[in-house]
Amino acid sequence: MVAPARPRKTKSKVSPASPQLPSFAPEGNSYLQRILNAKVYDVAVETALTPAKSLSKRLGNKVFFKREDEQPVFSFKLRGAYNKMAHLTAEQLAKGVICASAGNHAQGVALAAKKMGCRAVIVMPVTAPLVKVNAVKAMGGEVVLMGDSYSDAYAHALTIEKAEGLSFVHPFDDPDVIAGQGTVAMEILRQHQGPIDAVFVAIGGGGLISGVAAYIKAVRPEIKVIGVQTVDSDAMLQSVRAGKRVQLADVGLFADGTAVKLVGEETFRITKALVMRKVSSPTSLTAVPSANSPTSASCTRLPARTDCSMASESTVWTPITLISGRTALI
Repeated sequence: MVAPARPRKTKSKVSPASPQLPSFAPEGNSYLQRILNAKVYDVAVETALTPAKSLSKRLGNKVFFKREDEQPVFSFKLRGAYNKMAHLTAEQLAKGVICASAGNHAQGVALAAKKMGCRAVIVMPVTAPLVKVNAVKAMGGEVVLMGDSYSDAYAHALTIEKAEGLSFVHPFDDPDVIAGQGTVAMEILRQHQGPIDAVFVAIGGGGLISGVAAYIKAVRPEIKVIGVQTVDSDAMLQSVRAGKRVQLADVGLFADGTAVKLVGEETFRITKALVMRKVSSPTSLTAVPSANSPTSASCTRLPARTDCSMASESTVWTPITLISGRTALI
């Protein structure tokens, strides 16, 4: 009598668990839902995803820039500012809004206020570039100069907010602002549907990387999201390492858009949960990627067949770079 054959044992492949998408919205909605429903295109445009041919050749990757410098205010900040203000009530808009910013968010709020026909008080540090101060004034914003950094301007803005009953439009630590910035990632995945290994995002207060990571990890969790900061403004990197928010005594001012002493509570939680790793660069982000910029410095750490994407809160260039096995976006 022949014994029945034993059933073959097969090892089931267990995929690594994907990070859970945080949901901090009061209504319980996820950031994915907020991003998909964000109101940004009344003022913002869908920007191009442009190949960086020279950098791609030098790195052995296909690298692309997400051209947020094509926005009306030359920055992605317009997205979050407008989305936040679009969710304010008519009564709140009638009283006016206030924000604190080193320049890019200020211009976004000023343009959004002009579009909506409401008053906008913009508190900027005295170190803010004159070109940005003048741009805010040209759009009708009421500029108040105070302090040497964003944090100093922020504290003063809170005082004015309470005194005049204005609605505060935070540059990064607000679910509606984060969702607005997340539309950048939504466009990237629509514009480049092929393999993507990594997205590099520069960090100031963390609004951009929070929105980008929330969307990407919900839709394409296999894509790495990597944060990039300058060594003299690395509040997020230090905070993640310490497991709590760390306030810097001072920050470097070369990249004024990322000169933040203390990252947000929301942005810290999202970044800690979803961002794969954080790297720092000895120099600030520049308009044209160079060998010492976070763009090239980070990409060169990847294997030659890796795709990556990079987002930066630089003064001029775009916030996102992507690199994949055959393709990279910056």
